[in-house]
Amino acid sequence: MDLHLPRDLVHQLQPDKPVPELEEKPILPPMFAEKTGQSPFEVGARLIQRERNERETDDDSWHSDIRGAELQFQFRN
Repeated sequence: MDLHLPRDLVHQLQPDKPVPELEEKPILPPMFAEKTGQSPFEVGARLIQRERNERETDDDSWHSDIRGAELQFQFRN
């Protein structure tokens, strides 16, 4: 998951003070790239659904059944 601002947008910004150039090194690996081997990083996710008695009876849309989401990040040495 890359949370960087787009490069052209960053160049349009006009900060009050000069900003030093930093090495662009991604924090997380690409999410949908071809896997070349065993990675020390793994991501998992799941949706957390409401129980039947917690659901609103007048709302039958799919998102009314969702209570939240869980992300799992695993780093191996």
